[in-house]
Amino acid sequence: MKIRNPLTVAFGITLGAFSILGGAYAAPHAHAQQLAQARPVTSAAMSTFKICLRDSIANECIASHGAGSQVTIETKDVAVFQVVNINPVNGDWQMENAGGNCLRAYADGSVGLAFGGCDSANTAEYWHFKYDPNLDRATYESMKYPTYYMGTYGTDSGRGVWIDQPKKGFFAGWVNN
Repeated sequence: MKIRNPLTVAFGITLGAFSILGGAYAAPHAHAQQLAQARPVTSAAMSTFKICLRDSIANECIASHGAGSQVTIETKDVAVFQVVNINPVNGDWQMENAGGNCLRAYADGSVGLAFGGCDSANTAEYWHFKYDPNLDRATYESMKYPTYYMGTYGTDSGRGVWIDQPKKGFFAGWVNN
């Protein structure tokens, strides 16, 4: 058998070598890789907790509805949070739900979950946690919008969570369970 073009043979051998070696050095399948965090997090590992409205009768707690959505208070399927960053200057917290989405205050006054983990440089994702043992309640003041607290306009299930200044009809007292 006579090969008419030696370049064809060289190309075939090279291609074969790359296909064999390339397979050996290929990246593992996506399901075998660890998920990458969208944003860096400085770990401040604490136990997990639920954030529940203190003044509710039916024990409503914050429920998440996916990244990019406003959180509400509900009696079931509530979110579980953990503190992932603590500001070393003032002790403010950044909190993520079990899905790794950061609790944040938005410019429209709503409180929701950001896409991805907490961004340590984003003040809208920091909360100044204050606990009053005399009232057995906690408050979460927004670091981005000082004097604005996380709360609800009403105490029944399905209410959206907002930031606002303290006033009658705005419930800003919480209990961490």
